[in-house]
Amino acid sequence: MKALRHIVIGVLALVAMQMAVAQVLPPTISSQISADTVMIGDRVSLTIDVEKDLMQEIAFPELTFSPSDGSQSEEPSIEVLRSHAVDTISRNGRRVLLRKRYDMIVYDEGIYHLGKPSALYIDKNVQDTLVGEMENTLVVNTFQINTTKTPTVR
Repeated sequence: MKALRHIVIGVLALVAMQMAVAQVLPPTISSQISADTVMIGDRVSLTIDVEKDLMQEIAFPELTFSPSDGSQSEEPSIEVLRSHAVDTISRNGRRVLLRKRYDMIVYDEGIYHLGKPSALYIDKNVQDTLVGEMENTLVVNTFQINTTKTPTVR
């Protein structure tokens, strides 16, 4: 009778462990921009945060920007100055918060839709793209220049 009780307890323990492993939460992604309105030539930081399980793998994108639509220039208006290394911000049990930061500079005025944050998610037999919920928008203003009141040079 004792042997049967130990077998039942062992089976229940195995089932409970498998259920705990099966309930690993999927990673979540969010982003923020250091300033939503800047002047031409100002530096801006885009930060992407991913909260994931310890065993899940995440690959952050390399940001590149193409020239603006309708622009006469072949150069992009936004340049990534520096892509910082991935940083571990916190760890709570099996959950880890990772952060990737990009420093950028903007050369042309306008409203730039930087899109939703994304990262590649790899876990066992699953490979997918994580996409955040909120889109980042950057407004770039220019300097006001009054050409009607310029002093005459003699």
